[in-house]
Parts: sequence; structure tokens; C-alpha cells
Amino acid sequence: MAKLEARRPCYSVCPKESVTPNGFWNVVRSEHLFPGVRPGMLTAVMNTDPHQNDEFISEAIVPVAGTFVAAAMSRGEPGLPAQFVWRDKTYTVDRLLSTWKSSTPDGGELYLRRHWFSIQATTGEQMTLYCERQAKNPRKPKARWWLYTIRT
Repeated sequence: MAKLEARRPCYSVCPKESVTPNGFWNVVRSEHLFPGVRPGMLTAVMNTDPHQNDEFISEAIVPVAGTFVAAAMSRGEPGLPAQFVWRDKTYTVDRLLSTWKSSTPDGGELYLRRHWFSIQATTGEQMTLYCERQAKNPRKPKARWWLYTIRT
């Protein structure tokens, strides 16, 4: 159990796809994370997901202009906005709790798709945000930032 808590959140995706896109452990292919663990034992881990109280949102957010972290942008990564608007309310990032990246295979190559950020807002909510490297909808190219989950 300690190994699970030390790893990235359950809804992250690694190149070996140990987690399904909806955030549930893929028991069949997750043995590379827990050598020697039988799939039946992982079922108990699946039912004790530390993120089970997170509310799935998956809605676009609008970063407030001029509030991005420039240091990350100088490295070619998206800069986490210090403020963003979601459902007509402005949120301010109080703390950055963790970051990670997810990749997917495409044409034999591994491509970085999303940058993830777990944050705590000044209002107390814990949120998971992500930035798409390429916009999902070509008609809305600026919709690259998304609120994935929220925990109040």
C-alpha cells in the first residue's frame, strides 16, 4: 500500500499505461508497478483510491492574462496560471501540490500530451488542472487548460 501512496495520483497516465483513462487501476497490466503482487490483491488497492472523493469536472478554464509562471515557459513547459476563471468565478492558486506529465504512443513514437498540476486554491479547494499540448478542438484552439477534478 505504501508504494501506491508514494507514486503519482491514480488518474495519471504513464507510458506503460498502468491506469485506464477514467482513473481506475488496470489490474491486468499493472504488475510492473508492484512486482510479485497478484491481481486479486490489487483489487483492494483499487477500492481504496485516495482520490475517490474528487468530483470529476472536465471543463475548460480561462487563465487570467499575465499570471503565468514564466520560469516554466522558458523551459518549453506551460506556465501554471496564478489565477483562472471557472464558471464565472476567479480562483487564485495558493499552493502547487504536485506536477506530472502524461504521454501516449502514436505511430511508434511516444508523445507528451498533457502537463498536470495538483493545486490548492486560496478558497480551500484542491483541484487538478491540466494543459493540453495540442488543443482537442481545432475550432477552439485556446481551450488548452482544463479543470479535471475538484475536492472541496
